[in-house]
Amino acid sequence: MTGGPECSRPNRLAEAGSRYLRQHSCDPVDWMPWGAEAFEKARRLDKPVFVSVGYSSCHWCHVMQRESFSDPMVAEVLNRAFVMVKVDREERPDVDTLLMRYCAIASGSCGWPLNVLLTPDGKPFYVATYLPKESLVALAVSLERVWRERRAEVLEVAERAGGLLEQHRLAFTPGRIPRPGEILGKAVSSLEKVYDTAYGGFGRGMKFPMHHALLLLARASMAGDRRALNMLTGTLDHMLFSGVHDLVEGGLHRYSVTRDWRLPHYEKMLYDQAWIIQVLAEAYAASGDRLYLDFAVSTLEFAMSWLWTGRGFASSVDADTGEGEGAYYTFTLEEAEAEGGLPPEAIGLFNLSREGNVFEEATGARTGRNILHVGGRLDRAAEMLGLSPDRAWEVLEESRRILLRIRSRREKPGVDDKVLTDWNGMMLHALAHLYWVSRDPEVLGVAKSLKALVKDRMNGDGISHVCYSGGECVEGMLPDYAYTAAALASLYTVSGDTEALGAAKSLAKGMIDLLWSPGGGYFRLSPPGPHTPEVPAEAEDTAYPGAYATAIHALLLIHRATGWMKAREVAMKSLKRLASRLEQEPAAHATLALATLNLAPLAVEVAAPGVAEDFRVKVLESVYNPYMVIHTYMKPEDLRGLVEYAASMTTMGGSPAFYICHGGVCKEPLRDEDRALEEVMRLSKKAG
Repeated sequence: MTGGPECSRPNRLAEAGSRYLRQHSCDPVDWMPWGAEAFEKARRLDKPVFVSVGYSSCHWCHVMQRESFSDPMVAEVLNRAFVMVKVDREERPDVDTLLMRYCAIASGSCGWPLNVLLTPDGKPFYVATYLPKESLVALAVSLERVWRERRAEVLEVAERAGGLLEQHRLAFTPGRIPRPGEILGKAVSSLEKVYDTAYGGFGRGMKFPMHHALLLLARASMAGDRRALNMLTGTLDHMLFSGVHDLVEGGLHRYSVTRDWRLPHYEKMLYDQAWIIQVLAEAYAASGDRLYLDFAVSTLEFAMSWLWTGRGFASSVDADTGEGEGAYYTFTLEEAEAEGGLPPEAIGLFNLSREGNVFEEATGARTGRNILHVGGRLDRAAEMLGLSPDRAWEVLEESRRILLRIRSRREKPGVDDKVLTDWNGMMLHALAHLYWVSRDPEVLGVAKSLKALVKDRMNGDGISHVCYSGGECVEGMLPDYAYTAAALASLYTVSGDTEALGAAKSLAKGMIDLLWSPGGGYFRLSPPGPHTPEVPAEAEDTAYPGAYATAIHALLLIHRATGWMKAREVAMKSLKRLASRLEQEPAAHATLALATLNLAPLAVEVAAPGVAEDFRVKVLESVYNPYMVIHTYMKPEDLRGLVEYAASMTTMGGSPAFYICHGGVCKEPLRDEDRALEEVMRLSKKAG
């Protein structure tokens, strides 16, 4: 798919900044972007608003475009019946979240493309996902008649939907915040009940990476929970050597339609790369297994090769090319033989065959095409085949070289070049932690480049969600503030970059001023404005760790780093509002459970006046603790205006001092560096 196709009569989307919207600019559908103009047109013409939500790398979005939105007959019916609005879910996550929430209430079966009918005043009354052409036309004809002849019924449905959405917004019961260590163990037990002992992951159907659950398992593993470590490594060992992970060029596909992780949906999303890098870095910290660190680095190499724009990371790689979904990634044995053939051991090691190990999702018929799929850890599979681990890795490398030559002659999947602040914030967060465990200066260099992107997009205490080449920017939303503030605070701990900590505090202020609802005690997803939906951010985790919980984590971390009490006050009110949900469903709120660890003894602050940066390096080399804050400074004035408590933490008669605080309590300062390191290591193993 290309970014902006040429056509004789482009619609209103031709000038859009979003690549996904421009992809629809030659449709005969009279698309409009989301905004006041579309709803004003609907009121003027007395028509419902048909909102279609998708994204550039979405396979079924492209299928629906080819089958329906590109068809003049279908377009004529749609244009007559509705005001047509296209939304890029990555550009407007607030709109997508609101409509997905309605979908969950109305049908329970949600995904993209998401198609929702709204009244001219913005209330939803019908929802569907992918629709074949005949079904879409029949629906449009039917709903056009219903709108004209049974309007009162439609409005009643819309009012009822509005009431249900309002109930969802208010459905919180404040309660006591559970003890961090207690809730962590409870969450691990909840995950254990749905853990797939055969293939790793959770559940017995389609498999999603569930990064939030894996991070929780990593943190619990570091606190000594063997159950958590076994589930973490069991899942990663299946994922990393399966079809859902591209063993040829690296990178994680979005999810697997099969229980064994074999058959992926082939999109590669930036957020998946960011979170799997962090999961792998923490799995390495928890297990000491170098394999996980190596795969974290190879995932970053994929992201740099395919998604790096020079000003941040692009959003995604498409699933489709002109040859079909996944055609770039799969191959036949005949293609491999034409290149000289794969090593003979590859057939058994990667489960390859003439009939193919890739099958039609709908029919189950084999396609003759293959994908590298081990089905478990490579060294264990090699042992079952009588191969040495070294030979197995040689077979993988030889196979990669041949398959790379095959791919080099194919049409490459397109890349959506939107540089989203929130997803780059996720990557910045991952890189700060990858640098912690790897100490690789190149990783830190990429992280600093992302910090520069963030600074460019900041305006005072505010930030933009995305900016396009024409200068148009979309206003920042909760994910942009939350993920980026947390990332910058983490970058400060690993690098000592005070500018990063200052930017983190500034974003926290903007997040509270623009998005916090003091009366409701919750965070909105986006700032209020005309035709900006009042959407409270979701408390649960979704495809990635939730922004609401990340906002709480960021505020608690920034409070501990700077002493700014307002951050703690807002975070604690938010936590109390969600306490009953966290108590009842800890695994569904894994990121929230992890945020509470900022309140446990695991939360360590180290202030070392009169000490050079080499002490920070020694701490980082000695322990991994994502809830640690490290200040090194020669005199308190070095942190003036940034760290409120630095003034009281001075040298001892001109000699270096080591102040160690945890759980809100600071001990007497230590003079001996080795003793300080020992104490930091001891506290970093306590979960609460």
